Amino acid sequence: ARTARHLGSRGAMAQPAFDLQSHSTYSDGALPPRAVVAAAADAGVQLLALTDHDTVDGVDEAVQASAARGLRLVPAVELSAIDGDVEDLHVLGYLVDHRAVALLGPLAAFRADRAARAVRMAEALRDCGLQLDLPQRETIGRPHLAQAAFDHPANRMRLEREGIVNASQLLEAYLVPGGPAFRR
Repeated sequence: ARTARHLGSRGAMAQPAFDLQSHSTYSDGALPPRAVVAAAADAGVQLLALTDHDTVDGVDEAVQASAARGLRLVPAVELSAIDGDVEDLHVLGYLVDHRAVALLGPLAAFRADRAARAVRMAEALRDCGLQLDLPQRETIGRPHLAQAAFDHPANRMRLEREGIVNASQLLEAYLVPGGPAFRR
C-alpha cells in the first residue's frame, strides 16, 4: 500500500494509507476484485482505486466488497495508449462512471486490440524459438506471456544458457520495447 504523509494541525504526522493503482484478474492482477479489496483492507488501506487495464468489469464486485470492509473505493481504469515518443503509455482515469456506454464501447475495442497484440507477441516468442501455451484467462498481458514461456519445460535449458532465471527477466529480454518479441 502507498501512504501519504501530511502534517496535522499540531505538526504530527498522519499517514492515511491509499493505493491508487491496483489490478485484479480482470487485467494483469493475481486476485479477483473482492480479494484485492480484502488484501488492501488487511494491509490498512483506507482508499483504493481498482485500475484494471482497459476494463471496469471488476468495479461492481470491488464496490460491494469495499462497502463490507469499510474501505473507500474509487472506480477507475488504466487506459493503454501509444505515443510515438513514449511508446507504451498508460493513462489512469479516476472516479469514472463504470457503467457509461460511452466508456464501455471504447474499452471493449481496447481489449480486443490487447488480445490481438498478445497473440502477435506469442507468435513472435515462438519465432524466437521459445515454446509456450497461451494462458487460459480473459486478459493476457506481457507478464502472462513471459510466465507461460518461462514455465514451458522445453525452454528450460535454453533459458538457463541465457541466464534467465525468472519470468521477469524473460519479459525484459524479449517483451519490452526493442525486444525481439515486442509487438504493438
